[in-house]
Amino acid sequence: MKTSYEHLTAMCALPPDFNAFSPQPDPRNVRVQYLLNALAEMGAIHDIDCFDATGDDSKEEGIPRFVNIIAAVPAGNLVSTESVVFLAHHDVRVPEYQNANDNTASCCNLLELLERLMADVPLNRRTYIVFTDAEEIVSYTQSGSSRLARLIKQGGLGDVKHCINLELTGFGRALYCDHKIPGLAEAAGVSVPVVHTPFSDATILRHWGVPATVLGTLPYQELDSLRNRRIGCPTWARCHQPSDSLALISAPDMARFVRILERIAHGEDG
Repeated sequence: MKTSYEHLTAMCALPPDFNAFSPQPDPRNVRVQYLLNALAEMGAIHDIDCFDATGDDSKEEGIPRFVNIIAAVPAGNLVSTESVVFLAHHDVRVPEYQNANDNTASCCNLLELLERLMADVPLNRRTYIVFTDAEEIVSYTQSGSSRLARLIKQGGLGDVKHCINLELTGFGRALYCDHKIPGLAEAAGVSVPVVHTPFSDATILRHWGVPATVLGTLPYQELDSLRNRRIGCPTWARCHQPSDSLALISAPDMARFVRILERIAHGEDG
């Protein structure tokens, strides 16, 4: 099994070929191809959902095309309709940078989580792993998470209990969220304080009436910067900067976080 950090080093080495604002007739860029190849190699059930930036599936020439990737782990109890969704955005704002923590590490953590869940299937609920596009364009109607919200509201992913949106999960051992999800801290087995965070896919999902929270990691000394909006957070400030590189990433922190995600995915199954 490839670790999340091993996936991360491979993805950060890919040559840039797009940014979140570029029109793409075929949105399956090199990062998307890496994710698809990883899913195929582990034998994961997955779908590719291509859509355009109007939100209306227009085929007009020149409109950017985006893509969500949705992988599924059926519940061990096959009659269960309850589900949980883990998601992370795969798009980047500045492709010339490594974008290691925003948000490649989260995508890679989800790849390892998915493979672990395939080997130890949660009993009482389905799990969906979703890689969303177009988070960086900051739109309530044109982003991958708004596309995902519509699918959830239509019942396309079963009875979704909540969505957990991974953001900036490449280093740090202090967990935090931006919206209270009942039972989250208990399932995680660690403290998960509710703090203020910038705009995210979870913001969009909640706008559409879907229960969702950001889940991220920070060094413990930075937690107060998110508790207090008047204090800048160094980790978030590095987003879209050259310093968002592998040099800041911690393989042990990523490994620990994936184990916590696995506990959350199993929930009351233990």
